[in-house]
Parts: sequence; C-alpha cells; structure tokens
Amino acid sequence: LAVDVYEKENKVIVEMNLPGMKTEDIDLSVEDNHLRISGSHSEEKEDRQKHYYSKEIRRGSFERIIPLPSLVEKNKIEAEYQNGRLTITMPKSENTKDQKIPIKVK
Repeated sequence: LAVDVYEKENKVIVEMNLPGMKTEDIDLSVEDNHLRISGSHSEEKEDRQKHYYSKEIRRGSFERIIPLPSLVEKNKIEAEYQNGRLTITMPKSENTKDQKIPIKVK
C-alpha cells in the first residue's frame, strides 16, 4: 500500500488511501520510532456463479510499517479516516521514550 510521509508546521504527516475500510478495521500504533498501520478488508463470500476474467481487488489483512523521520509526541497523535483516506498527524518531539501506544482512528 502506497503511503506519503511529509513534514508540515513541525508535524510529521502520514497519508494512505484505504478505500472501502471501516475505522474499526484499522489498527495504528507507534513503537521504536516506527508507525505500524494494519487492518483487514472484509472478505465477501465469493459467488461461484460469476466467471471472472480478472480479479484484482485485494481482500484480507495488510500491514505497513513506516520508519518515522524524527521522534514524535506519541500521546498527541491524531488520526482521521475520511472518504477512503487515512491521515495521521504526529507532532514532532525531542524527548519521547519508546513505548507501544495504540491510536484511535476517528
């Protein structure tokens, strides 16, 4: 899955397209200066009556681990999922101890 990582106004921003997902199916955490994004696309029951010529839509689980360019304030991370786009905003920090922090997606 493609991801954009950039800095804006002293914040690290991560954007990822996840069309068709539900917020409860997306799991985010920061650990060891890495952002972990994982989840699963719903597996629809396959209709055996269909004769596929091509079947490219991904289903099942995924995981993406992104190294962060700098330390972030882990307790101030915000995530928003809207219209198939996940945006994670992480204020930069000088002193943050490594620990696993779950992040709730709005």
